Amino acid sequence: MRTRTRCSLTLVEEVFPGRQVVRKMHELSESETGVLRVLGRRRLAIDVQTLCDHLDLLVGSKVAEVIIGNTSFALGKEDVSRVLKERPDATVLELIEFFVQDQRLSGVGVCKVNVRSEKSVDLEIINPVLKPTSGSSKAMVVSRWCGALSELLNEKMIAEKVEYDEISDVLKCRIVASIVGKKIEA
Repeated sequence: MRTRTRCSLTLVEEVFPGRQVVRKMHELSESETGVLRVLGRRRLAIDVQTLCDHLDLLVGSKVAEVIIGNTSFALGKEDVSRVLKERPDATVLELIEFFVQDQRLSGVGVCKVNVRSEKSVDLEIINPVLKPTSGSSKAMVVSRWCGALSELLNEKMIAEKVEYDEISDVLKCRIVASIVGKKIEA
């Protein structure tokens, strides 16, 4: 006979100053429904490195990077739209913190975000699930942030200087406003 196990973590979170809500942060379930939820969204646990490696081999790393990059970018934008509907009064910094928490709970790594200006953000991921700085692996980690920040800042954002430091196990990049398609004034 198979037993069902259920594990959940509960968080008392101050969503906005003075307003607390109790939320299930992370729920793992081996029940008949087989559902994994992170911050209220259903997720699928997969070996993402194997997926990216296979996709890079199947269609080439550049094509795989474009496919995963476009998909992740769109997901980041959709996530911001969804969260803004739930939290219309949230500030940009509160929304960024929400995505930092989402990335940690999803297994991406521990993210640190430094907003340098409205057109430049430094992203650092400690212990990233994916280490490469090119191909679909890079796009899988960085493009969702580009999409989310594009939606938050009303500006098309792209990743620059994606670097991985193997010794400290940190992936770093700068996400900046894209100048492609913009009229440059002299």
